[in-house]
Amino acid sequence: MRQYTTSCVLNRRLCSVVSPFPVATAAKAARALAPLVSSPTATTTAKVLGRRGLRNSVIAVPPRSHPQSYPGSIPPSIQLSLESDALAIQFSPTERVVHRFPYTWLRDSDPQLVHSATRQKLHSSSQVPLDVGELPLKAELTEDGTRVKIVWKWPNETEFSVEMLKRYSHLTLEDAFRHAIKPFPWTKKELVRSDDLTMSYGSLCISKDDDAAVRRGIEQLLKYGILFVEGIPSEETSDERCETGKLARIFGIVRETIYGRLWDVVSRGETSRNIAYTNLDLGSHMDLAYCENPPRYQVLHMLRNTGVVGGESIFSDGYHAAYTLLEEDREAFDVLCQRPVAFQYMNEHHHLYREHRTIQLASSVVVPEVAYINYSPPFQAPLPLHTSLDSRFLPALKKFTKLLHTDDRLYERAMKPGMAVIFDNRRILHGRREFQSQSQRNGSVVEEELGVQRWLKGCYLEGDVLLDRLRVIRDGRVLGGARGYV
Repeated sequence: MRQYTTSCVLNRRLCSVVSPFPVATAAKAARALAPLVSSPTATTTAKVLGRRGLRNSVIAVPPRSHPQSYPGSIPPSIQLSLESDALAIQFSPTERVVHRFPYTWLRDSDPQLVHSATRQKLHSSSQVPLDVGELPLKAELTEDGTRVKIVWKWPNETEFSVEMLKRYSHLTLEDAFRHAIKPFPWTKKELVRSDDLTMSYGSLCISKDDDAAVRRGIEQLLKYGILFVEGIPSEETSDERCETGKLARIFGIVRETIYGRLWDVVSRGETSRNIAYTNLDLGSHMDLAYCENPPRYQVLHMLRNTGVVGGESIFSDGYHAAYTLLEEDREAFDVLCQRPVAFQYMNEHHHLYREHRTIQLASSVVVPEVAYINYSPPFQAPLPLHTSLDSRFLPALKKFTKLLHTDDRLYERAMKPGMAVIFDNRRILHGRREFQSQSQRNGSVVEEELGVQRWLKGCYLEGDVLLDRLRVIRDGRVLGGARGYV
């Protein structure tokens, strides 16, 4: 890779920069990096290797100054104050909260240290000094009132947009910037009232320049964890030409597993190597719990379902059951968050094994926030002994299981040919009632014939791409060529 070198004099000190970017960009980076790697009392050479950041930098930090306030020309709408280790901002006189931005954060988040084309950082956070040294000389609003300018003692100025500082001042605003949608734990009654529980396939395929329906579908999945799609052509059944894959690619990228990119759910009687391929009652579960990172979303498309009695699909929101358990029995909730359960798949030349906690919490939260539900009795291995030795575990699991299967939580629906369901595999537990063909009930059909009468095709999707597509749409852009991307 070609390298560019530039040097500039900063406070009578020479700062050299080696960068894969042209001289003008490297010089800009050198000026921005100077406060991190130089001071009036030390001479330092900074080497910048593109996105990999600094190398062998010597950092000298002068002593601190006393806190100062600089109201100056700052409009009364925003108040800035320089504290001993942070810039304090009150965004509105009616707002009682004062937001503190550590000087280390300001140094690390300097927009000048982000490459204008790639929008990626030119340094590492680990290179920011733990003590950034002297306080800024002043902090003030720009004349148009849209940016905060910080003047450091060293020859460098940093500007942050007020919008950016507000965004990072509160988690809710930051979530809004990322178009986060808070999940809504549901009961059956609440789910059926959702506006977009069922959508037409045609609306999702109207135009590559109109993603309104796709947006509503994704929002339904993020909020409720489940979406039904009707009117899907089911004549083509091959993996290459079926509509199942086309539907999946509207929402994300198909994830390949040991079952392939797409797979078929057909009853195979006593020779089946997976309980899903039988006509037996299939209790509530998630798929691929025996993997380290089970797929986030699952697509099931009904191709054939004629002459079959029973086989209704059932769904239950694991989030709702988990939060109910948290309210009713905190100790039981904590036990399921702490004790692992083992899952395995040993068949068809595969041996997969993984342990998960039944209720998996999101990281770095004060109030418990459920991230994933790991519940799959058909694929459960013998419990780890240390889990079984905890006398609280089985009673807690029984309570959780009972909550999952109450009548007000179980949503049941008969899948018709041409219908598909997409659901969050890490949240929504799914199952199926036992089924028989009408002729089998009269004792005149063999198992192989039953499989032809009931046939689903499915696949898995990753969650990150689905979120990516929602953000693109909400930002006012269109997916365009991103649709159908495998």
